[in-house]
Amino acid sequence: MDYESAPSGTLRQKVLQGSLYLMGRQGASVVIGLIGMFLLTRIVGPGVYGVYTAALGVFNYLIWVGLMGTHVYLIRERQDTPKEWFHLAFWWLLFWGIGLSAIVAITLLLVGHYWVRTGGFLLASITMCAMLPLSLIAYVPAAQLERELNYRRVALIEAGSTLTLYTIAIPLALIGHGLLALLAGFIASQIWLLVGFFFAARYRPAWYWEGGQLRTMLGYSISQAASRWIYGVRNLAPSLLVLPLAGEAAAGYLAITDRLIGILSVAIYTTQRITVPAFARIQDNLPRLRRAVNEAMQLQTLALGLFFVGFVLVSPYALPRLLGAKWDPSLILPLFVILAVRHLLAALFGVQGSALYVKKENLTMLYANIAFAITFGLLATVLMIGLPPSYRLYGYLAAEFIAHLPNYLIIDRRIRKVIGSPDYRIVALWIGAITCLLIAPLVSWWFSLAGALLLLSPPSRRQIAQHYKELRRYRDRETLFDE
Repeated sequence: MDYESAPSGTLRQKVLQGSLYLMGRQGASVVIGLIGMFLLTRIVGPGVYGVYTAALGVFNYLIWVGLMGTHVYLIRERQDTPKEWFHLAFWWLLFWGIGLSAIVAITLLLVGHYWVRTGGFLLASITMCAMLPLSLIAYVPAAQLERELNYRRVALIEAGSTLTLYTIAIPLALIGHGLLALLAGFIASQIWLLVGFFFAARYRPAWYWEGGQLRTMLGYSISQAASRWIYGVRNLAPSLLVLPLAGEAAAGYLAITDRLIGILSVAIYTTQRITVPAFARIQDNLPRLRRAVNEAMQLQTLALGLFFVGFVLVSPYALPRLLGAKWDPSLILPLFVILAVRHLLAALFGVQGSALYVKKENLTMLYANIAFAITFGLLATVLMIGLPPSYRLYGYLAAEFIAHLPNYLIIDRRIRKVIGSPDYRIVALWIGAITCLLIAPLVSWWFSLAGALLLLSPPSRRQIAQHYKELRRYRDRETLFDE
């Protein structure tokens, strides 16, 4: 089927169906992730987990630097993209990944010696760095699957990777290997992703190298990736700021809270994964693109908020039993609420950011992320150094929250010029309701009543009913992917 000329309903059905597949498969990942994470953190405690996740933050940042936007470039190109472009991306990512991992390993040796002197950090970060080239080339077949909106296979592979990590790490942690158990699970999960994506996409790399095409690819990709590199500075903050200034335990509590947010963020994961290929196919039809942006913002805000509220309700009873004696659950809930509200806003403007990337507004995203990085770097450093050690983690979270505000303002102003004004009425209502429900256990249960009244107001109920009917109409129509 020619997607460029497909009717609005067909693409919309594919997007909704793809969202359902991702939510369903990611639901399995949520269960696996929660069980595995609680078992693992119960065994290793906050200190070891904090060191591991600080190193993982460095690895995640290097993934974005290593990709240089080639993954998004391959996804957003037209349907008749030559196969040779995928081969070119494969060899570029392999060579660049090997060089980057060598450079970073040397840098980590210096950083580990002079600044982050926490035991185990250097071992963990260099081990993950060695996996970088293999992790990068896995994105080539993954892009092939995402171009086809084949999220059934993508989600199954990623769920299998999560299961592999915990299957390897938990037994090793039980016999006392601590950080080494986590690293072994990480390596196994990355190998699973590599093999799984290549097998599912039936991709076999062939030698192809053409300098002109590489310059074309990187010309778009680097400008797009640069903004992600700058925004990704926040992934380095736990290792460069929290670990040396607040300690291993603080890094561990931040990590487990952030991990809980990530596991529960099925909606934001689903929306972000499907918006780029979906928006790319309607990028020249501004009314349709604007409607798609509004719908994506609404769907993910509602789904994300309900997951967060559900966790807050059960956490006082579940966390003490799940985490064990090595953790203090009372420290997690305030961190979770702050991060949850921030994620609601980030997800909202993340949808708009995806639309701007598709419209090649890379400079806008670059400026927005520069504003965030400068504000965050300065404010986080001042607050963490100036506050007493017991309050430094809250200073870090406050800096991150405030630093996003200029980022959101720049994105909003540009999206209004590029595709038109987004409709914030329903999402603002839902964010207000969800925020009240989240802070109720910390402030007063009267906020629960306010949140419920907002969520059950007539405009909210009408919009929820409309989305429910649409999702129900398309959820069983699997053949839509094969049209």
